[in-house]
Amino acid sequence: MGGRLIGGRAKSYLWGLTAAYLIALLAVTAAVASASSGTPRIREINVGDDLSLGSTHELAEGPDGNVWVTQQDQSRLVRITPQGRVRYFPQAPGLGPHGIAFDRHDHMWITLQFVNEIAEVNLKGRITHTYRIPTPAEPHGLAIANDGAVWWTGKYGGNIGRLNPRTGRMKVFPLPDRYSQPIYIAQGCGAMYFTELTNSRIGSITNSGAIKQYRTPTDPPDGGSRPIAVAIRHCKVWFTEERGHRFGVLDPKTGKITEYPIPRPADLLASLAFGATGTLWLELNGPTGVDAIGRVGADMKVNLFDVPTRSAVLHRIILGPDGNMWFTELAADKVGIITTR
Repeated sequence: MGGRLIGGRAKSYLWGLTAAYLIALLAVTAAVASASSGTPRIREINVGDDLSLGSTHELAEGPDGNVWVTQQDQSRLVRITPQGRVRYFPQAPGLGPHGIAFDRHDHMWITLQFVNEIAEVNLKGRITHTYRIPTPAEPHGLAIANDGAVWWTGKYGGNIGRLNPRTGRMKVFPLPDRYSQPIYIAQGCGAMYFTELTNSRIGSITNSGAIKQYRTPTDPPDGGSRPIAVAIRHCKVWFTEERGHRFGVLDPKTGKITEYPIPRPADLLASLAFGATGTLWLELNGPTGVDAIGRVGADMKVNLFDVPTRSAVLHRIILGPDGNMWFTELAADKVGIITTR
């Protein structure tokens, strides 16, 4: 325009274009915000194949960017890519793989519940080493500590074990109640934390074997609260209660436990995990066959998202390689993915 002043009509025209542009930009921004905060979607991947035995248990993200899953009765591992491609890795019959975790050296570790062993597995799905547990334990859950030690829970032995993978040395620590059925274990701040299924307690154990136990406030007389899993965030220990129909948080510094209700009071809680943004996600199994994934808000209220497959029996949930939450459907032999954004 050669530096000349813009006339009134031209100025009005330009203002109109600017306003139209801003309106369009706001519309696009609102659409993106709406899409990012919309209702999560669930998709399911069938991992039953020709061996649909209703025994799809735990899962973990591998260093290869895939999700690895244990199938106990099928005695095999399953690898799933973020795109949903499935590959099976059969093991010897009768091993009973259940717990699974990867260490900082990208080695896979699993519990072999039916043969009382801990196994190291390569990314080709082959067992490279096994470590015999010196006492009857039927190892169930498994976790890797910050120092690289492999910890496991002895579900039917009432004990917690620690394997030093550098030396192969195994230590077994009996719990006060041998019938407490510890099933899940995770690294916390200064200790490992675990659940005692039939003892209504959350436990902690140090490298030296010092054990503390915290009873859940809810403790029904007909079977107890049945704590299932723990998830650690900011040194607080979050947990689920299957029969207590609540989830809660333990502050190890004070020993205080706070519990929270769920929207459908009869639902049985399974596992829990934190997402990439710190949101807590729960698994709930409905007595009528309607299972759901729960998203916990800042106000501790839970929004439920029903799983398409009925009576799937949700078992474990993790943050997946794509930033979404991945979970196992034990009875349905499926792996589900719920979008988090």
